Amino acid sequence: KMLTNVFPAIAVALLLSFVAPAAAFPGFAKCDTIRNDPGWILVREIYDQGRCLDVNDRLRGNATVGALSNGFIHATFNDSVAAFKFESGDGTKFMLATGAEVGLGNTVYSGASRNVYCSSYKNDSYSAVWYRRLDDPYQLADPLILIRGYDVSEQSMVYCEDNQLAPYTWGYLFDNSGGVNISVSYNPDLLELQTSAPATSAPITAAPITATPITSA
Repeated sequence: KMLTNVFPAIAVALLLSFVAPAAAFPGFAKCDTIRNDPGWILVREIYDQGRCLDVNDRLRGNATVGALSNGFIHATFNDSVAAFKFESGDGTKFMLATGAEVGLGNTVYSGASRNVYCSSYKNDSYSAVWYRRLDDPYQLADPLILIRGYDVSEQSMVYCEDNQLAPYTWGYLFDNSGGVNISVSYNPDLLELQTSAPATSAPITAAPITATPITSA
């Protein structure tokens, strides 16, 4: 009788090993563990409206807390930020990067390769082309932060500013994934230390669309 109970149990276990639902990101244990860390602080939210966030502080963290036309500023932050998390509202897309890579204070980069700690695209570090042209008054949508990089997939855009009406490719996550939530962590040990690619990284040939003032919401 005991043996007759054993074989069905083994059969069920084997079946579950094949049909049991997998984690949201199979094989992404490192990323999932860190992105679910309780120390993250939600600081910004871009609503699902196909526009860049209606703010102009270049992600410096000093925008006034409160509601925006297409989002919300939940908290200010400073140059002590150790890490950023960009995550779609439905949780299907995300990216983690150090504060130094995203750019704090007056850090400027244009078409440069910046290091991503990990993301929903890859459970390991890799480089992505971003823009933060603080010295160019016409590029008001900067910083342009993307999971895959501007030269690879504009549909992976997770941050831009100035309430710009994002082209379809820019606004893909804003339109189709519940907007984007931006969180920060001040824990210097949360992400491993990284160094950006050499400053000599050549900018990509095709420059992003020049930002133009929005006359109506």
